[in-house]
This record gives sequence, C-alpha cells and structure tokens, in this order.
Amino acid sequence: ITPNSFNFGFERSVEKHSSILHLEKKISEKFSEEVLFKVHWCKIYKRGQILPVHNHASTSATPNEFAFVFYVDAPEGSGQLVFPDLGIEITPKEKMFVMFDNSYNHEVLPSTCEERIITSGNIKVGNIAGTIPTNKFYILENYNEMD
Repeated sequence: ITPNSFNFGFERSVEKHSSILHLEKKISEKFSEEVLFKVHWCKIYKRGQILPVHNHASTSATPNEFAFVFYVDAPEGSGQLVFPDLGIEITPKEKMFVMFDNSYNHEVLPSTCEERIITSGNIKVGNIAGTIPTNKFYILENYNEMD
C-alpha cells in the first residue's frame, strides 16, 4: 500500500506555499547558491504503508539536481528511508531534511505509527561543486538549525 500523494509543479505555478519558499531560501543560504524546488509533492503515510525502491533520475536531469525529503511530522515508528545500494538507513525525525543525488535508489519501509507527513521532490542547486560531500548526500538533522 502506497501513501496518498499531492503533487505541486513549481515550474508551472505562479505561487509557492510560504513554508516551501522559506525552506528554499534557507537551503539557498546554507549552500550559498541559488536553489530551485523544481517539483515537490506531499505524502501522508498511514500505518503499514511503504514506497518501493525508486529514484528521481531522468534524462533531462543535470549534475546539480538532487532529490530531497523533508519530514513535516515523523513520530516514533515512522518508516525508515533506505538506500539499498549504499547500505544506508535513515530513521526519520520531525523537521529532518535529507538531500541526495537523484540517481540514488531509495525506498520507505512500513510505518508502525498512525501517520507521518513528508514533502519530497526534486531540487536544483546552482553550481554546488565543493559545497556538499562528494558522495552527494546531505542530512540536516533539524531544520530549525538553519534559522
């Protein structure tokens, strides 16, 4: 069972939700680069829901495009974010921001909590050479750290 999804295509929209604009601004400041949230969606995961292995790579993607997930509400029992090819498992925490190379395969394990809410999508960062680890994986434990 996969979660409900609400898609937002920023390239075609006139107005962005204020919290996403704030997140976009803070990420831009963090990397000292222009950031564009190309497209994003919100997902509400209920108990037992998963998201199978997938990636965000496309033929039109450029080296400075990444996938991201921001945990809006992640109570204990939220399904882990797993990168099977990298051997990485991330336990979600509320207000955690994870950005990674859009070609990395990832999945979400079943949640045992009643509900968790995330926003995720694709982000384009200006010329980010040298601003994030060479493995193109970045975790910000608490979004409030950017305030």
